[in-house]
Amino acid sequence: MKIIIFLAVSFGVVFADDIVYHITANDDFDMKALVKDEAKLKALTQCYLDEGPCTEVAQSYKVLLQDVFNESCRRCNPKQKYLVNTYLKGLQKSNPEYYDKFVQKYDPSGQLLGKLLEAVKDY
Repeated sequence: MKIIIFLAVSFGVVFADDIVYHITANDDFDMKALVKDEAKLKALTQCYLDEGPCTEVAQSYKVLLQDVFNESCRRCNPKQKYLVNTYLKGLQKSNPEYYDKFVQKYDPSGQLLGKLLEAVKDY
């Protein structure tokens, strides 16, 4: 009986570690090129801030952004972590005002951004 309980607990731990990644419309777009194009970066950020229209791809990320902040990108695959990191760094560098608005929208308490940046820093 102890063996069965041990095995059940062991399998539960293994299953608990399985991560279901976020599903988006496209994880393969060129975020580096996007953040270098001020107009495209502004349009994407306006989408995320509910200030402008969203493309299908942008909308697929927008619906996940609060979870991305809340969970420090725990369910992001490596490509998504790269996209988040590149977007945040690019936005902060090129448009600090929008960066501040974006962070305020998704991290109004100021407690989530540091954890998120740490989680994606190597991507």
